[in-house]
Amino acid sequence: MKTMNNDNEKELRKYEVGFLFLEEKNAIVKQLLEKHHFSIVKEGEPFKFNLAYPIKKVQSVFFNFIQFLAEPLKIEEFFKDLKKEDSILRFILLNLPLKEEAPKKGMGLKTFNRPSLSKKEGKKSFEPILTNEALEKKIEEILK
Repeated sequence: MKTMNNDNEKELRKYEVGFLFLEEKNAIVKQLLEKHHFSIVKEGEPFKFNLAYPIKKVQSVFFNFIQFLAEPLKIEEFFKDLKKEDSILRFILLNLPLKEEAPKKGMGLKTFNRPSLSKKEGKKSFEPILTNEALEKKIEEILK
Protein backbone atom coordinates (compact mmCIF):
# COMPACT_ATOMS: atom_id res chain seq x y z
CA MET A 1 0.00 0.00 0.00
CA LYS A 2 1.48 3.35 -0.99
CA THR A 3 0.34 6.84 -0.13
CA MET A 4 1.40 10.29 -1.30
CA ASN A 5 2.51 12.71 1.40
CA ASN A 6 4.43 15.97 0.81
CA ASP A 7 5.15 14.94 -2.82
CA ASN A 8 7.30 12.09 -1.52
CA GLU A 9 6.29 8.50 -2.05
CA LYS A 10 6.21 6.64 1.27
CA GLU A 11 5.48 2.98 1.76
CA LEU A 12 3.29 1.86 4.65
CA ARG A 13 3.75 -1.49 6.31
CA LYS A 14 1.57 -3.34 8.77
CA TYR A 15 2.98 -3.97 12.24
CA GLU A 16 1.74 -5.48 15.48
CA VAL A 17 2.95 -4.59 18.94
CA GLY A 18 2.19 -6.98 21.80
CA PHE A 19 2.94 -5.70 25.28
CA LEU A 20 2.76 -6.48 29.00
CA PHE A 21 1.75 -3.56 31.18
CA LEU A 22 0.85 -2.86 34.81
CA GLU A 23 -2.50 -1.03 34.74
CA GLU A 24 -5.69 -2.10 32.97
CA LYS A 25 -6.49 1.43 31.73
CA ASN A 26 -3.03 1.99 30.26
CA ALA A 27 -3.35 3.98 27.01
CA ILE A 28 0.32 4.91 26.66
CA VAL A 29 0.87 2.75 23.56
CA LYS A 30 -2.10 4.36 21.80
CA GLN A 31 -0.71 7.79 22.69
CA LEU A 32 2.68 6.84 21.25
CA LEU A 33 1.04 5.57 18.06
CA GLU A 34 -0.85 8.85 17.70
CA LYS A 35 2.32 10.83 18.45
CA HIS A 36 4.08 9.15 15.53
CA HIS A 37 0.97 9.49 13.29
CA PHE A 38 0.47 5.74 12.84
CA SER A 39 -3.01 4.50 11.97
CA ILE A 40 -4.47 1.74 14.13
CA VAL A 41 -5.93 -1.19 12.18
CA LYS A 42 -6.96 -3.55 14.98
CA GLU A 43 -6.81 -3.56 18.76
CA GLY A 44 -7.23 -6.45 21.17
CA GLU A 45 -8.91 -6.43 24.57
CA PRO A 46 -6.52 -6.31 27.52
CA PHE A 47 -6.60 -9.29 29.86
CA LYS A 48 -4.89 -9.99 33.16
CA PHE A 49 -2.83 -13.09 33.91
CA ASN A 50 -0.16 -14.33 36.30
CA LEU A 51 3.41 -14.59 35.06
CA ALA A 52 5.40 -17.82 35.26
CA TYR A 53 8.21 -15.81 36.87
CA PRO A 54 8.29 -12.24 38.23
CA ILE A 55 9.43 -9.37 36.01
CA LYS A 56 10.74 -6.39 37.97
CA LYS A 57 9.17 -7.92 41.11
CA VAL A 58 5.72 -7.98 39.46
CA GLN A 59 3.78 -11.26 39.42
CA SER A 60 0.54 -10.39 37.53
CA VAL A 61 0.22 -8.13 34.48
CA PHE A 62 -2.10 -7.19 31.63
CA PHE A 63 -1.48 -8.15 28.01
CA ASN A 64 -2.74 -6.44 24.87
CA PHE A 65 -1.86 -6.08 21.20
CA ILE A 66 -2.40 -3.39 18.57
CA GLN A 67 -2.00 -3.72 14.80
CA PHE A 68 -1.14 -0.54 12.93
CA LEU A 69 0.16 0.89 9.65
CA ALA A 70 3.43 2.81 9.71
CA GLU A 71 6.36 3.91 7.63
CA PRO A 72 9.38 1.66 8.22
CA LEU A 73 11.66 4.66 8.78
CA LYS A 74 9.57 5.84 11.76
CA ILE A 75 9.44 2.47 13.55
CA GLU A 76 12.85 2.83 15.17
CA GLU A 77 11.79 6.04 16.93
CA PHE A 78 8.58 4.36 18.13
CA PHE A 79 10.66 1.42 19.40
CA LYS A 80 12.86 3.79 21.43
CA ASP A 81 9.80 5.50 22.93
CA LEU A 82 8.35 2.14 24.00
CA LYS A 83 11.62 1.25 25.75
CA LYS A 84 11.47 4.48 27.79
CA GLU A 85 8.03 3.73 29.28
CA ASP A 86 8.17 2.32 32.81
CA SER A 87 4.58 1.04 32.78
CA ILE A 88 5.39 -1.33 29.88
CA LEU A 89 7.27 -4.33 31.25
CA ARG A 90 7.89 -6.16 27.98
CA PHE A 91 6.89 -5.72 24.34
CA ILE A 92 7.39 -7.34 20.97
CA LEU A 93 7.12 -5.59 17.62
CA LEU A 94 6.17 -7.75 14.62
CA ASN A 95 6.18 -7.00 10.90
CA LEU A 96 2.94 -8.39 9.39
CA PRO A 97 1.91 -8.97 5.77
CA LEU A 98 -0.41 -6.24 4.45
CA LYS A 99 -3.13 -8.61 3.30
CA GLU A 100 -4.48 -11.52 5.29
CA GLU A 101 -3.38 -14.83 3.84
CA ALA A 102 -5.70 -17.81 3.91
CA PRO A 103 -4.30 -20.80 5.78
CA LYS A 104 -2.57 -23.25 3.46
CA LYS A 105 -4.28 -26.55 2.82
CA GLY A 106 -2.65 -29.62 4.24
CA MET A 107 -1.02 -27.81 7.13
CA GLY A 108 -3.48 -29.01 9.79
CA LEU A 109 -3.14 -31.92 12.13
CA LYS A 110 -3.63 -35.31 10.58
CA THR A 111 -5.84 -37.86 12.25
CA PHE A 112 -5.69 -41.57 11.69
CA ASN A 113 -8.52 -44.03 12.09
CA ARG A 114 -7.65 -47.12 14.04
CA PRO A 115 -9.00 -50.37 12.66
CA SER A 116 -11.73 -51.69 14.88
CA LEU A 117 -11.19 -55.07 16.46
CA SER A 118 -14.04 -57.49 16.38
CA LYS A 119 -14.70 -59.49 19.51
CA LYS A 120 -13.26 -62.65 17.95
CA GLU A 121 -10.03 -60.91 16.88
CA GLY A 122 -9.59 -59.28 20.26
CA LYS A 123 -9.38 -62.59 22.15
CA LYS A 124 -6.23 -64.59 21.62
CA SER A 125 -5.64 -68.10 22.82
CA PHE A 126 -2.91 -68.30 25.42
CA GLU A 127 -0.40 -71.09 25.69
CA PRO A 128 -0.25 -72.74 29.07
CA ILE A 129 2.45 -71.53 31.42
CA LEU A 130 5.42 -73.87 31.52
CA THR A 131 6.91 -75.09 34.76
CA ASN A 132 10.62 -74.78 35.53
CA GLU A 133 11.20 -78.42 34.63
CA ALA A 134 9.51 -78.01 31.24
CA LEU A 135 11.55 -74.87 30.54
CA GLU A 136 14.81 -76.65 31.39
CA LYS A 137 13.91 -79.50 29.00
CA LYS A 138 13.20 -77.05 26.17
CA ILE A 139 16.49 -75.23 26.81
CA GLU A 140 18.40 -78.55 26.70
CA GLU A 141 16.69 -79.44 23.40
CA ILE A 142 17.63 -76.09 21.90
CA LEU A 143 21.26 -76.33 23.03
CA LYS A 144 21.73 -79.83 21.50
